[in-house]
Amino acid sequence: MLEPEFLGGTDINSALAYCAKQIGNPAKTHRPMMARGAAIKQSGVNLIVLLALSDSGHAAYEAKHAEESQALDVRCAPVLRISFRR
Repeated sequence: MLEPEFLGGTDINSALAYCAKQIGNPAKTHRPMMARGAAIKQSGVNLIVLLALSDSGHAAYEAKHAEESQALDVRCAPVLRISFRR
């Protein structure tokens, strides 16, 4: 039987703290975000956008952002919440 093993290496908490400091006005982040995604895609990177789901499993993302991402030929995939219990 196989068991998944998840190893650390990425400090997501620090990354989120850094990002939070960079956002002065959340309403103004959409255009720069889409422009950066387009630039990454145009550079040849296979970009995949992870769309959030609520705890109840329903879509919890901006449909407009997903549509614009797909228009850039960026694949969008839902993020499934996985809980590991010990």
